[in-house]
Amino acid sequence: MIRLSNLLASTALAATALAAPLAAETVVGISVSPSSMDPQLGALGSDEAYYRHIYDPLILSNADLQPYPALITEWTVIDDTTWEMKLREGVKFHDGSDFDAQDVIATLERLPNVPGSDGLNAEKMSAIKEVEVLNPHLIRLHTEVPTPDLLTLLYTAFVISDELPEDVTTDMFNSGEAAIGTGPYQFVGWDRGQALRLKGNPDYWDGAPAADEVTMREMPDDSARVAALLAGDVDIIDGVPPLDVSRLKGNDEISIVSGPSARTIFLQFNTVPEQAPMLTAKDGSALDTNPLRDVKVREAISLAVNQPLIIERIMEGLATPINQPVPSGFMGTDDTLGPVEYDPERAKALLAEAGYEDGFAMTLGCPNDRYVNDAKICQAVGQMLGAVGIDLTVDTMPKSVYFERMRAGEFPFFMLGWGNAQGNSGSMLRSVLVTKDAEAGFGSWNGGFSYPEGDEQLKMAEQLMDLEERDAELAKATRMFMDQHALIPLHAQNVIVALRGDMGYSTMPDEAFRAHNITK
Repeated sequence: MIRLSNLLASTALAATALAAPLAAETVVGISVSPSSMDPQLGALGSDEAYYRHIYDPLILSNADLQPYPALITEWTVIDDTTWEMKLREGVKFHDGSDFDAQDVIATLERLPNVPGSDGLNAEKMSAIKEVEVLNPHLIRLHTEVPTPDLLTLLYTAFVISDELPEDVTTDMFNSGEAAIGTGPYQFVGWDRGQALRLKGNPDYWDGAPAADEVTMREMPDDSARVAALLAGDVDIIDGVPPLDVSRLKGNDEISIVSGPSARTIFLQFNTVPEQAPMLTAKDGSALDTNPLRDVKVREAISLAVNQPLIIERIMEGLATPINQPVPSGFMGTDDTLGPVEYDPERAKALLAEAGYEDGFAMTLGCPNDRYVNDAKICQAVGQMLGAVGIDLTVDTMPKSVYFERMRAGEFPFFMLGWGNAQGNSGSMLRSVLVTKDAEAGFGSWNGGFSYPEGDEQLKMAEQLMDLEERDAELAKATRMFMDQHALIPLHAQNVIVALRGDMGYSTMPDEAFRAHNITK
C-alpha cells in the first residue's frame, strides 16, 4: 500500500497562526457577497470564503495548496479505489454534539440532493460510491474509479451534522437554525446583502481565533470599501483595487498585505451551437455557421487580445501573466507552452483565411462585481477586437445574473475566473472545458465548448495513480485544449488586503478571506 500521510500532529497552519484575542469587534469589508449560508448549495469561491468560517472541510489545503489534515488527520491508499482515513477525535459541533463518521456520511449523502445546487461539489464527490465505517473515527472511502486527487476534492467537503433533519433546507441554514458546524466561528446572524456576524469558537480544535467578534460587511463597491477603510468604519478590506494600492500605502494608519493567487482569469467561447446566440454578420443578419467553431477564428481572437497591456494598465501590474488554464508550476501544466501572443495583423489574416475578412458582430458577457476590474477588462477587450474587425458588444451585469446566463450558454464569448484550489489542471479542465455531461459529472461550469479528443485524454489522465505519469498526461490534456484555443488566458490575480492599526493577516492563494488568519 502507498502511505500518503506524514501523520502531522494537530498543530496550527502557518497561515493561521493565532495570537491573543483582539479586544474589540473586528469589522471586515468583503468585496463579494455570499449567496447563501448553506455550505452545499454552491461552489463559488466567494461563497466558500464565508462557509469556511462556520464549517470545516474534511481536508484543508496549506499555503502551497497541498493537502493538510483537518477533520481527516491521516490517510492511506489501500488500493486504486480504496482510501482509509482517520477522523479527528474530540471535535465538537457548535451545538456541543460530537463529530464522527456518521457526519461524514450525512455530508456526502446530502450533496447530490440540494435543490438549486450548481452541482459542482456533487461533481467533485461523484467518484465516491461508498463510505465504510470501521469505527466512529476510522472510515474507508471506496471510489468508482481510481481517483488520485480525492484528497484535493475533499477541500470543499464542508461537514454538516447528521443530527440535522434529512429534509434540512437552505432557508434553515440562512436563518442560522441549521448553520451549525465545527469551524473556528459560530454563526450569530446574517442580514442578506448587509453583513454576517460571527463569534469565535473557544473550543476550536486548531485554537480559538484571535479576532473573537467579527462582522463581515458585504461591500461589493470598490470605492465604497476603500472609503470605509480610510474613514475607520471598517478595520480590514479584501479585494483592494490595484489602482488604490499606492494611495493606501501612503496612509500611516494602513498596511497592505499582498500574496500570489491561484485564480486565473480567462475568456471562453461557445462553440457547441451551429447558430450561436448574439453572434451575427455586422449588418445583423444570420451567419450560416458559428464562426467560433473554427479554431482559426478562436486563434485570431486570442491574437487580438493584448494581455501585457491589460496587466500593465488595468491591473496596475498587480497580476501574473498566464499561458494556460492554471498557474505555472501546478500539476498538469505544460512547460513547453510559450507566452500568449499579441499579433493583430496575424489575427486579421487568420480571420480572412477562415472566411471572415469583413469580421462579424458578437456579444461578450461579463460580470461587473466578481473579479478584480472585470468590467474594465471586458471593455478593453471590446476595443482590441474592434481593431481586427470584430464588432464586440460588451454586456456586463451582477454575478448573480451573469453566472446563470453564462452556464445556460446564452453568450457566444464570455469571461470566467477559476480558483484552482485543487492545485492541478485536472479539476479545472473537468469542470470548465470537458464537454458538459451532468450524469457523468463533467462540465458543470462549461459555457459551451466541446472537444471530445481532449475529453478522453483528461478522463484517462485523471485515473492514473502514479503521480509522475498523471502529471505528464494531465499536461498533455492541457496542451491539447490550448492547441484548440479553448480559452484565452489573461492573468492570475493577486490577493491584496488592507488593514488598519497593528493587526496582521496572512493571505492564501485560494483568495478566500479568513478571519481566523488575523493576528495581533
